[in-house]
Amino acid sequence: MRKTMKRIGAAIVLVLTMLTMLLPLPAMAAETKNVFLYDEGGRLTQEEYDTCFARLQEAANKTGLNVGVILATQERSDYTIESAADQTYDDYFGAKTDGLLYYMDLKGHDAYDYISTSGLGQFYITNSIENNRVESIFSVLDSYLYPVGRENVSGAVQAFAEQVEYWYEAGVPEHYYVYDDLYHEYYHLEDGELVATKKKPYINWAKVAMLAFGGGAIGLLAAFITFFAVKHTYKFKYELSPTTYVNRKSVQFNKEYDRFVRTNTSRVPLNSGSSGGRGGGHSGGGFSHGGHGGGGHHR
Repeated sequence: MRKTMKRIGAAIVLVLTMLTMLLPLPAMAAETKNVFLYDEGGRLTQEEYDTCFARLQEAANKTGLNVGVILATQERSDYTIESAADQTYDDYFGAKTDGLLYYMDLKGHDAYDYISTSGLGQFYITNSIENNRVESIFSVLDSYLYPVGRENVSGAVQAFAEQVEYWYEAGVPEHYYVYDDLYHEYYHLEDGELVATKKKPYINWAKVAMLAFGGGAIGLLAAFITFFAVKHTYKFKYELSPTTYVNRKSVQFNKEYDRFVRTNTSRVPLNSGSSGGRGGGHSGGGFSHGGHGGGGHHR
């Protein structure tokens, strides 16, 4: 009887072990002072989860940034995802602290990934037109997240940690600043410290010189075009001679006529007020809202 009970017990343990391997794990979440990883749909095994968490912790320790990841499986709108990423970061790490949080959308269709940055995180994971490191990170992670249903979630999380380290080592782009459209403030770094101002902190003299040179070149080109256009208008189609105005049948010099074709010319002023700036004057720096920068990406 005892042997039979042992066999039944062993069989039950085996069945439970197999079910654990086949069924998705419940949502898992863990956090330390500077790392947060939430697996909403149980896409990671316990071993994978531990590996990913350790890799994120390594990146956080190396960069001094808070690093968070949400592996989400619920249907949410783009706006909700952005708000959830910003709010989750603030809830776990604190508002206006230094770091970033990656919302990985694993709902299975029309996925929208989002990276929320805060504090110094905005200066290492940039989102300006000239320095869009957010989009560069997405381009790396996309290869891990195809095809739908067979995503290498663990690989994507570890690749994200690697990207955080990579861009931290690359440093902050020279004269980089961030404009927050909620607080109407510009943020830049002075001796590694975040400074807020109401005016743009840097003037891109190279761009100013380029615009001035470009405007001068356009004006000069317009002058040449106008000159040759006028010259062409008054250019005779054949060589003039004294007999051009002579009636060969009856030569009389009593009256002389010079008949010109009446020509109307008009001048259109060139628009010298155009600017090379884009995004409402924010082309030289990044943008944020309510203390959070970052960006989203459909895949």
